[in-house]
Amino acid sequence: MSVFRLFSSVVKPGQQCLSSLRTVTKCIKCYSLEETTMCLTNWNLIPNSECSLPAIMYDQRRNYAKRGIVKEKKGKSPKYEMSDEELSKLINVEEFEALLSGVVSKLKTEYTVQLSLRVGLGIETLPVELDGSVHPLKDVAQISRKPPNIIVLNLSALPDAIKPVLNAINKSGMNLAPQIDGVKIFLTIPKITREHRENLAKSAKTLFNSAKQEITQLQNKYTETARLPTAGISQDTVKDAVDNIRYRAQESIGKCEELFKLKTKELVDG
Repeated sequence: MSVFRLFSSVVKPGQQCLSSLRTVTKCIKCYSLEETTMCLTNWNLIPNSECSLPAIMYDQRRNYAKRGIVKEKKGKSPKYEMSDEELSKLINVEEFEALLSGVVSKLKTEYTVQLSLRVGLGIETLPVELDGSVHPLKDVAQISRKPPNIIVLNLSALPDAIKPVLNAINKSGMNLAPQIDGVKIFLTIPKITREHRENLAKSAKTLFNSAKQEITQLQNKYTETARLPTAGISQDTVKDAVDNIRYRAQESIGKCEELFKLKTKELVDG
């Protein structure tokens, strides 16, 4: 008698053959080529009651098409992490890192000074840009308080600073709604309500977006520098440098985002 092999299953005279290839299979006795062929082609045959073999499971796993290559996630480590020494062949690493750290530190200061629930604590150190340099508000105006919630800024000594002071207050996100009377600016400290907390949280988001934009500009600037033709530097090295610049910038954005999340939680839930 001939021996038949079907998907790794051997069908011999006296053995059982598959009656279905797509479900749990049963078997019937096959003693001849004709009977064996009938077993394989007629899927509706009733299993022979004499069959004592266990049911056979057919592997129904589908062969799905492979997925495309997953794009590199934002902020993921570069394929080759360059040292400061290697990267310094293309950009001023020390300057780049200092500027990135400066943005993070600036945001931290803004959150501490400008977005405190106790406004009176931060108003004195509010940065005011005047004549190309930055000064704390207490050096520009005479600050006094009137009960219960009024702050008075007297700029009689520097009347030209009224506009820069107003700009600083409006950009601070403190929601103080300044009122001008001659050389004096009156600020009403808002009550700590749910609405006030949410407004401060929105200001925190605005400051975070500004910091993120500033970091992105630094990234673009130093990326352009790295791509300038440099003797003895290959295109692969330039690509690695660009990836490392992006990664370091994204790390700084991540630090700013962490500050933003902590500040938002403090303002809304604190």
